[in-house]
Amino acid sequence: MAAPVTNPASPGILEQGLFIPDTVWTQPRASFLEDFTTQERLHCTASPSSVQKTFMSGNSQLGAVTWSIKERFDASLILGTSNNVFRLFEGAQLVEFHTSGGLVWYGEGKLILIEMKETSFSIFGEAGGWDWMSGPYFINDEPISNSNLKLRFWEAGAAFTQRIGFFTPYFGIAVLQSRWKMSSPTHITYRFTQKHTTGPFLGCTLSTSSKVSLNVEWRGWFENSLNVAGEIRF
Repeated sequence: MAAPVTNPASPGILEQGLFIPDTVWTQPRASFLEDFTTQERLHCTASPSSVQKTFMSGNSQLGAVTWSIKERFDASLILGTSNNVFRLFEGAQLVEFHTSGGLVWYGEGKLILIEMKETSFSIFGEAGGWDWMSGPYFINDEPISNSNLKLRFWEAGAAFTQRIGFFTPYFGIAVLQSRWKMSSPTHITYRFTQKHTTGPFLGCTLSTSSKVSLNVEWRGWFENSLNVAGEIRF
C-alpha cells in the first residue's frame, strides 16, 4: 500500500479556522480519508513453493489529526482500518487471502519549501504499518484456514502545487518501500515486498471557504489507487 498523500501543500490551503483565528501561529485540523486500491503488484520473497504473480486490492477508511505550524509544516497521526484481497499463483493453483479489520497506523510530515505567489514546492514523508488484520485463506476457492497480515512501510516524495481560485491541483513523485507478512495457523508463511517502488501521484483540492476542503487523488505505477478526503480546520 502506498499511503494516501493528499495535497503536499495542505499546510497553507486552509487559512482560517472555525474557532482559532488565523493570527495564531499553530492550529489543529482533522480529516477523513477513503482510499481504494484496484491493483497493486507485489514481489514474493518467501513462500512454501514458487510464486509467479501476486496482486492485492482493497480499500481503507482512515481518520487523521494534524498539527500545523505557521501554515508551512504539518505533523499528522493517521489511524483506521482496511479490507484487502491478496491473489497469488503457485503453479496451477490460485491462493487467496481475505483480510479485514485490525489497525492501520502511520505518521506523516509535510513541509512547504518554496512558495512563490500561487505556486509552491513541497516535500513529505510517511511511515507506519498494519497490524491485527485477519481473514480466511483459500486455495482454488476452497477454504483452508485463517490468515494474519502484517505490514511495515515508509514513503517519501515531493510535489508542485498551483492554486487556481477555489481549486489547488498538484503533481508529484513518491518513493515507497514496504514489507508484508502473511501467516496462518498451519505454519504457512508468505513474505512480500513492493514490486514497483516509484510512481507519480496527482490530485486536486477544492476549498470554497477557508475552513473546509475536499481532496481527490490518484496514484499510479506502484499501484492503481484513488483517494477521497475531507478536511476541516479548527
